[in-house]
Amino acid sequence: MRPPRRLPSLLAAVVLLGLLPLPAAAKKTLGAPPPPYFGPIPTQQIGPSFIGAPACSVGARFRTPTESNYYFEPPDDFFFMLLDPAECPECTDGLILQFAHFVLEFRARCVQPVEMTILRSLPGPCPKPDLASPPICGPIGYNLTQDRLGVIDYRLSMPADCCINEKAFLCFRINSLGVGCDDTNGPMVVWDADGPCDPCRSYNYYTDNVTGDQVKDDICTVTTGIPPVPAFSGPLTQYAEAACCTSVPTIPTSWGSLKIRYSTP
Repeated sequence: MRPPRRLPSLLAAVVLLGLLPLPAAAKKTLGAPPPPYFGPIPTQQIGPSFIGAPACSVGARFRTPTESNYYFEPPDDFFFMLLDPAECPECTDGLILQFAHFVLEFRARCVQPVEMTILRSLPGPCPKPDLASPPICGPIGYNLTQDRLGVIDYRLSMPADCCINEKAFLCFRINSLGVGCDDTNGPMVVWDADGPCDPCRSYNYYTDNVTGDQVKDDICTVTTGIPPVPAFSGPLTQYAEAACCTSVPTIPTSWGSLKIRYSTP
């Protein structure tokens, strides 16, 4: 993504006079884009491991190169990714979600709390998260720390009975910036620099810091600059690892309450 382009003086005057409407654009604070990242991405797991390998993954799986200059703006900053069981044709009876992934960049160490939920999808040709119905799983809280700085693929353990057999949404909710986190050092949300970016899949709902209204952005239709250009070259990188419902995984340690908060040492 590139920062908004400067208006030529004549065009700026026309816009200011109200003779030319401004295009719809991202309302969030956009940082200066770092160079695309091509290197290997470490996976940092939080929570217990399952026995047996997942059968597949659904959502926007991480791949390089990436970009990352999209900051959190809490409270109630929601990041959604469509999970479609049809992406796992080998699992004909639905999916048991084992790990939720959220790929972020950190430029300084901090402890960032996030809340993960699996939500139903509203009916219709363009899936959207259903915020009114009871969640399928969660909410579950995690504290994200860093074994190293840079881009990190967080692999977050999920409860053993989190099943979907139709389209659903992986949701990460940010209610506050963690200790040591800010809009300079991160966390920043990562997306695929090479795309494609397909609408009706990746969303960000947040509160406009000027009007106080809730903004519901489809990431792949957001524009920036004049003339407007796509703000994102690919979806935000969120996905889930899953097993088939016919082979229920077990975990070696007890989860206790679903609301337990995990943190790395």
